[in-house]
Amino acid sequence: MVKVKKQNAVVENSFSLVGISLIDRSEYNPRTNFNEEELQELSKSIKEKGVIQPIVVRPKNNCDGRYEVVCGERRYRAALLAQLDMIPACIRNLSDEEAEELAITENLQRRDMTPIEEANAFARLLNKEKYDYSSLAMRFGKSEVFVRGRVKLIQLIEPFKKMLDEEHITIGVATTLANYSTEIQEIVFAEHYQEGVPSYYSWDRKRPTELQKAINSAYSTNLDRYSFDKKECETCVSNTANFTLFDDELCRNCMNRACLQKKNEEYVLKIAMTLKEQYPEYPFCQSRWVQTHGGVLDKLKEDGHEVLNVDLLFEKEKPVIPVKSDFDSEDEYQEAIDDYQHECTEYDEAIAEREEKIKKGELLPCIHIEHNNACIRYANKENAIQTNIADGELAKLCQKKERNTEICSEKIREELKDYLKQVEITDKELSDIEVHLVYFFMLKEMSYEFAEKLELCRVHYRDILNFNDSQKKMIARTYIIHHLKEMYLATNDVMESNPLRDFMLEHAAGAVEEIDNRLLEVYRKRNERLEERILALKEKEV
Repeated sequence: MVKVKKQNAVVENSFSLVGISLIDRSEYNPRTNFNEEELQELSKSIKEKGVIQPIVVRPKNNCDGRYEVVCGERRYRAALLAQLDMIPACIRNLSDEEAEELAITENLQRRDMTPIEEANAFARLLNKEKYDYSSLAMRFGKSEVFVRGRVKLIQLIEPFKKMLDEEHITIGVATTLANYSTEIQEIVFAEHYQEGVPSYYSWDRKRPTELQKAINSAYSTNLDRYSFDKKECETCVSNTANFTLFDDELCRNCMNRACLQKKNEEYVLKIAMTLKEQYPEYPFCQSRWVQTHGGVLDKLKEDGHEVLNVDLLFEKEKPVIPVKSDFDSEDEYQEAIDDYQHECTEYDEAIAEREEKIKKGELLPCIHIEHNNACIRYANKENAIQTNIADGELAKLCQKKERNTEICSEKIREELKDYLKQVEITDKELSDIEVHLVYFFMLKEMSYEFAEKLELCRVHYRDILNFNDSQKKMIARTYIIHHLKEMYLATNDVMESNPLRDFMLEHAAGAVEEIDNRLLEVYRKRNERLEERILALKEKEV
């Protein structure tokens, strides 16, 4: 048992009661965020029970009798709040490098560090050249991917770091954003995350994969993503294809974003106006779900054109005929042809259905403004909303009033979300509201294609409250089908019980039997032929 001494003399690895007024905070602590509420709770506990685990301090250079916190700054802060005169401490003679590494190591082993604090801590250790990613991962029981992902967060601009610390964006979103340059991050923040951004431009609900696609579509400098005539770009000094020092993977990127954006805007506007000349009765439109070109939309509105905000019809892609040389055998090629013919039938039916809806006035042909192009698309007519507002002071005041209402709603939502953390999770029966919420979030999870089939593309929460049992059952089954289509089944045993097979046996046992018999026979024959070839090769080796 270590004897506790009430002294300030330095004894290596000794435990002493040190005057709290003689201790200073350290610049080496990787933690910068301390929850005030949690500190108050710890302070209250310290008042009642004292500091149970001693902090670690070291003597300060050239400061006789003073110490510096190495480990346990949270306990030290709470002890200050508790107005203690003395605090138990382990006094260690440590160099600057040893103190920094010990502070970082102690904090990385805790679970309450923020991702940015972890990122800075890992980076500081890497900078010492004592560790690499592999050895760091091994030391702290993490994967190398985890360590690299955390260090990557250092490349986030400060506003995104703050959003991550405040849990306004997820780790996945933050890691995705960190893959892009500071310039692109600043533009993305200003146009899609900054307070005051119109809700239809906000990306705060995008998942990492959706965000990556949106950024690549809207802000990528890869020339291959753009459709305008790139003849001038071929010899341009801003084209990385002309930089001999660049790797191949960086080729055909434009280093002049202003020029790139100008050319793209001119191209999209030209295509849009060409289509307008061909189809003068078609309105311009933007979609709530597809990345659009704000500059082109603004120019169209300035010129007095009507621009609708629409829900686009989900359209099947035209099937591509299989190329025989892409297949290893005649059987595989013939199977692909059969699939192609089936897809052609479905495609023709979808086109016929679309034309019928246009005749009935249910669908509205529009000139859709995309980020890199303009094209003819079809929208649900009843959901089309005009977005251009008359110019003048009245319009500006109306917009300000609308935005003020949005900000109020956002603030209320933020506070309610913060309070969610205090809601107790119990095992009591679900209320009617909670049951409705389950169905509401099932519906939110569905793809547009499924929601359209149920005619539920623009259902609001209030609508869910009035749904009958039949509608709820349809939502539940559609939700199951949606996830069954997306899930990965880690088995090659087709007859093994799994969610997809069990659901199909429940609803289409005859189809399951027919599919089993047909495909098992086809692939059985293929395996027999492959087995014959394997045996023949083995015999040659002998």
